[in-house]
Amino acid sequence: MNSRLSAVAVLLEVLVCKKSLTESFNKHLKADMPGRAFAKELSYGVLRFYNQLAYVAEGLLTKKMKQKDQDVFILILMGLYQLSAMHLPAYAAVKETVEAVVGLKKAWAKNLVNAILRSFLRDQEKWRVAIQQEASVCYAHPAWMLSHFKKDWPDAWQAIAENNNKKPPLTLRINLKKISREQYCEKLAAMGLKSSLHAWVPTAVWVLDPVEVTALPGFMSGECMVQDASAQMAALLLDAQPYQRVLDACAAPGGKTTHLLERVPTLSVLAIDEDASRLTRINENLKRLSLTAEVKVADAATPDKWWDKKVFDRILLDAPCTASGVIRRHPDIKWLRQESDVMKSAKLQQKMINALWPLLKSGGILLYCTCSVFKEENEVMLNQFVAAHADCEVGALDEVQGITLKIGKQILPEYENDGFYYAKLIKK
Repeated sequence: MNSRLSAVAVLLEVLVCKKSLTESFNKHLKADMPGRAFAKELSYGVLRFYNQLAYVAEGLLTKKMKQKDQDVFILILMGLYQLSAMHLPAYAAVKETVEAVVGLKKAWAKNLVNAILRSFLRDQEKWRVAIQQEASVCYAHPAWMLSHFKKDWPDAWQAIAENNNKKPPLTLRINLKKISREQYCEKLAAMGLKSSLHAWVPTAVWVLDPVEVTALPGFMSGECMVQDASAQMAALLLDAQPYQRVLDACAAPGGKTTHLLERVPTLSVLAIDEDASRLTRINENLKRLSLTAEVKVADAATPDKWWDKKVFDRILLDAPCTASGVIRRHPDIKWLRQESDVMKSAKLQQKMINALWPLLKSGGILLYCTCSVFKEENEVMLNQFVAAHADCEVGALDEVQGITLKIGKQILPEYENDGFYYAKLIKK
């Protein structure tokens, strides 16, 4: 019951208070808390399929729940998710969900929750058919988001939505300076964990069994780092050479910073982020991997406040975006983002890249990337930038298996990788 109540608290913060799922989950469920995995399944599952679950719940309620009783409504959604997706014994899922109402100090709702869940059990097939009738319910995405997917990717929008609702694998970046991918997979096998090599990202391994990150072999000694396969391409594409000066703008939590230094330890790397609290993660990762970089609180859009007037050989701009390509890992994105955020992000990205371009030396490379699949934040924005800069040449991205665009390549979300966009810009 405690794990169910914790999940209710998490979902209230996300859906009502519009807080981040990761932040809310870690606040309410500590790493060693019993029932944490079950609470995570409930929290993430309800957010993945919120539109479907809410459609059923609202259809079964005789009147709309009051704002002060949103906790009861969320508990109903959790009950429906257990019955429809978790393969738990139906009697146990109903009983435990009903009992959790008492923990909310709303015993009056026991009969209501019980009646709704049992009614769903009786008519499951009817509801399965009903949720197929409207796209935003069927695909469990906001209508505006599906509209953008359709506009940008008319032949792939359904696959994007479906893949967003699938559980992602745990993907690791293997430090090839310390161990090969094959050797690391042997270590995993010795622990009874199944794994697989990514087909085209040379450092990526999937772990197919659930495991706590800290329990991974060689994690503390720097043999591996948790990082999606798409994101691992950044260090490879930037092509930094020994002793070059590199700027990692918007660097937190440090995955790409550490990868750059793993590949070329002699780099002089400046890693900046405007969020001071997130710099802690960069420093923690650098320390664990025994790497060194200059880490500074700074806004990439205002270099006049922090730049020392020495040009960079390479600039990595992992730009702030709607994160529409990583919804499978962060299902709260669907319910926290607004349609207006797409254009807001594009304007900020334009400001950042215009501010950073003068910091790049002639012949240098600026690698632009986002974890978005919206063209406004990627190709459309860069079209404007390239058209306005005669000294900008678009480089090839042969190493990336994705959709080739006029500028850059788009990786769409699939089991193998998150949705990511890359563009290589060379200063003439």
